[in-house]
Amino acid sequence: MKVAEAPFKRLRFEYDPGPRESVIGALAAACREHRLPRIATALEGGGVHVARIGLIQCAPTDMLDRIARVIRTEPANLHTIAFTWSDRRDRIVLGDLVAPRSAFDLERRRISPVSLRKGPYHRSDWLNLLLPYCPESLELLVDACPDCGPLGWRWTRGLDACEGCGKQIAPSKAPPLPLYAADDYRLFADLMSRDPDAGAKAVEQLPSVIQSFSRTALVGVALRAGIVATSGRRGGGVEKLAEAGPDVVVKVVATGAALLRGWPASMQAFADWRLDAIAGDVAAYETMRRDIRWIAQRQHMEEGRLVALAFPDIDGRKVQTFAKDTRYYTATETNIQLWTSSQQLKQLRDAKAVRFEELPGGQRKRVRYDADDVDALRNLLRTSTTAESVAARFEIPVYAISQIAFPQPVPTASDGPDSSDTALLTALNHPGVVVLQGQKLDATSVENFARELDSIAIRHQPPPGIITLRSAMIRYPGEKPWGRVLAALLGRRIPYYVAGTQPATARSIHVDPARLPKLPLCQRERDESFLRFTHVSMRDAGEILGAGFEETAVAIASRGIEISRYGKGNGVSREAVNSLASIIAFTGEAAVFSNRNAVGLYHELKRAGVARLHGGWSRRELVERGLVSPSAQADGGQSLRTK
Repeated sequence: MKVAEAPFKRLRFEYDPGPRESVIGALAAACREHRLPRIATALEGGGVHVARIGLIQCAPTDMLDRIARVIRTEPANLHTIAFTWSDRRDRIVLGDLVAPRSAFDLERRRISPVSLRKGPYHRSDWLNLLLPYCPESLELLVDACPDCGPLGWRWTRGLDACEGCGKQIAPSKAPPLPLYAADDYRLFADLMSRDPDAGAKAVEQLPSVIQSFSRTALVGVALRAGIVATSGRRGGGVEKLAEAGPDVVVKVVATGAALLRGWPASMQAFADWRLDAIAGDVAAYETMRRDIRWIAQRQHMEEGRLVALAFPDIDGRKVQTFAKDTRYYTATETNIQLWTSSQQLKQLRDAKAVRFEELPGGQRKRVRYDADDVDALRNLLRTSTTAESVAARFEIPVYAISQIAFPQPVPTASDGPDSSDTALLTALNHPGVVVLQGQKLDATSVENFARELDSIAIRHQPPPGIITLRSAMIRYPGEKPWGRVLAALLGRRIPYYVAGTQPATARSIHVDPARLPKLPLCQRERDESFLRFTHVSMRDAGEILGAGFEETAVAIASRGIEISRYGKGNGVSREAVNSLASIIAFTGEAAVFSNRNAVGLYHELKRAGVARLHGGWSRRELVERGLVSPSAQADGGQSLRTK
């Protein structure tokens, strides 16, 4: 289309088009009134040259202004009934509606002879291939002369006449649109109308919950929902619908409009009906999943929100899109949620960590998983932490975590005057957590523990005779009773000091060693642990032995304990280290236990000829001298029952 500079020629009488009239129809009617035989003559008089006359329905602004001058009407009258091209080649714009380009035929004249007798103007609705029947008369539109063929826009022999032979086009002999579909069909026609008032009135007929959506979203969802609910997508999408027969098109658009009338309950009812119909058919089930996701059009957020009113959890991935009372994930979706593999999913099924349902299928096993269970497991994994990280944070050995971490509800620790509930942290006993990530702790309980430990601390310089908790714990043989001590700290039975604003840890907490519980860790306390650790790091092995790293390495080598890969470093058997601690002791333990100077005590023991064993001292001889406690493992726990 182009505009040429030439003397401007106008029609003699004005022609004002109606709000539902087409631009090309208005020009054709004006030419007919002025006895112009060709529409092109009027266009050429206004300096407009087009290869296909019907395309002036989408003419640019300047060209519409020229055509308005030709027919002596206000430009606004044409602008309000014209279509425009979209930035996308497959879309056309009707005011506030963006529609598929394939749904409109601008070159072929489609008419309703019955409606033309009532109002002799060409309706813009007749350009819409998704409206094969006239919304007014419900007559099947006619687009061809029985003698000459397709109707066009070249000659002006009348909107209701053949431009070839000039005969009037008779009303369609096909049955009119069934009355039961008329209301829904007319609603859809108004939703797609170029007349903004007609479109607004159509939206007002819909449920209030969807009236805020644009006509573009409403029409798009209605078309796709209508296709899914009637013929299915086997015949193609919206673009192919315009090529289908009138019966198919009417069924789709009327069904889509009916679904909008009752949205979202209508779509939910359809999904329930279809679920009952497929009855476990895996292929049909997968087809339905794809259909619902196709209706939502994930790349169009507004249409996705509209469908989400019927299926609140739709996001393009979830099976729960059309589950009834129970939401499900497919195996792929579950792997995405949990970052798992197919092998790990099998482990979860074997451990009964999540509920699942096997679907009928062929050779390949098809399983869907309870979405609530998967979501709960995912949240546990995201809000959990390892015993190693907690131990490092509070500067205590990893085995100490097993003394203070229990699942809910929790057991109570050993009896006695120093015993108390040592369940200070929450251990996760969910089988899914254990299968996927091993022994984990609830991170919230860790934060609560740290906050409480910080809040109780006395925040000023400790008095003389007060030492760090880490040093004070050396007085115990083997594994230390960290659970009882930490519970006593939080129970305010042992005052403790933390300088400044630093966090409370075993190295920043200062206590009076004399206030610590007298009894060492007993075997029953170890047996009550929920978390199980077969190995300890070399650092924790030194803590168990009460020795430095070099002394620990010498003792382990002398005892012949195998060092193996453990975590991010090296580790040794926990039982082997405890067995070694039951027969040897180091100067540091004896010094703290007896409140003596470590250097002086070392030389005293050396002068006294105390037996050396695996780089340390014989525990039996130090016990006889009253310098250390006997190990529970060495005396069968007898010392733990006598104070």
